[in-house]
Amino acid sequence: MGRARRAARRGGEEFLVILPRTGPEEAEALAQRLRKEVETLPFTVGDQQLRVTVSIGVATTQAEDADYDAAIHRADQALYRAKGDGRNRVCRFDALAAPPASAQASGSERTREDAPAQDRS
Repeated sequence: MGRARRAARRGGEEFLVILPRTGPEEAEALAQRLRKEVETLPFTVGDQQLRVTVSIGVATTQAEDADYDAAIHRADQALYRAKGDGRNRVCRFDALAAPPASAQASGSERTREDAPAQDRS
């Protein structure tokens, strides 16, 4: 992952990726690349080929955050929005300007901020 980035399983089908010194646009681009890569990978169980996708919520830490829990909560909100908007998309958290759900059909939802990127299939 480079630059001391860390990924960990957070429970069930939920993963958390910490991206230090990564701006919102770069974190979203990384999440988008990950989403596209997962979508194209073959996943076979026995003789059955399955389509696997991920929904990813992205959020940044804020100066007023006492710890990472607030950023993780924002990433989780963005994740649920991504899943609610049709899954297999990236959504950035932005408390100030959340676009309508119908604004995205391309796999990327703008909801500004990034750093922990959280993902669930």
